[in-house]
Amino acid sequence: MATTEAFLRQGVTVRKVYACEIDAKTRKIAAKRLAVLHTLFPQLLSTDAIRDCHDHLRDDVSKINRGHMAQLERFDLVVAGIPCQGFSRAAHNALGLRDSRTRLFDDAIRIVHLINNIWGGSVGYLFENVDASNHPQADVRAEFNTVVKGVLGDGFSFDAVAVGSYAHRQRHWWTNLAPGNLMLEMVEKKFKHRKPDQIVQNILQHGHRAQNAQHAHAPRKGLGQPSGFWNEPTALERERAMGFMDDTTKVCPSISEADRRRILGSTMDMHALQFIIGSIQCFQFAFFTD
Repeated sequence: MATTEAFLRQGVTVRKVYACEIDAKTRKIAAKRLAVLHTLFPQLLSTDAIRDCHDHLRDDVSKINRGHMAQLERFDLVVAGIPCQGFSRAAHNALGLRDSRTRLFDDAIRIVHLINNIWGGSVGYLFENVDASNHPQADVRAEFNTVVKGVLGDGFSFDAVAVGSYAHRQRHWWTNLAPGNLMLEMVEKKFKHRKPDQIVQNILQHGHRAQNAQHAHAPRKGLGQPSGFWNEPTALERERAMGFMDDTTKVCPSISEADRRRILGSTMDMHALQFIIGSIQCFQFAFFTD
């Protein structure tokens, strides 16, 4: 629910939420999170907007068909955080779109086409994945640059620290709601106006100290030396680094510290999302308001 929260923080009314999530623990966190967000933003997120949001679609995106989609309200935006294992540099032998998890890219594209076919027009979309533009494996790099970008366009890539995050997260984004080259220019402007006193030490728990960051994609040297811990950061520290409120993922005893770290690892950075949504708002207002 990171994107939903980002919209609410930017003052956008969320009319209806439909969610597709195969992981039961993630669904539990999401449901709890939506209840909290409704309490915080009752005028922007109604109880009707979030009622049974995980029940309208199949939990497995590959099982969603035209019949499922046609029964729902018309969509304004599709958000997809496609599993990144196939394009990750951390994988010993990355498989690109041949990885069954990352292959869900096909289903995300299929869903967008289904929506456009059912209701006509062009639905908004926001896709995110790791940036494999210069992946060390030639086959993975080629698949990312030829297949993924061939379908979605070049998109744009930036490190989340450039827009306020305390954690280095180089991610590639695609949206049809604002031009990618304009987004990159806005990233650069945002980076130049960063807080000079932002250091990762400020968000760590008592007794924890950060080491200097090492990241090839950092926009420039410095920026408070985020990330780069000797020991793995706690779930609370990850939440703070990524712009979430404390204990966002701490919803019940059945969800462990390890679960929280895993789920946060696959979550979009809140700083990045708020920046992207805010930039889209500015672009839409400037070009489509009389």
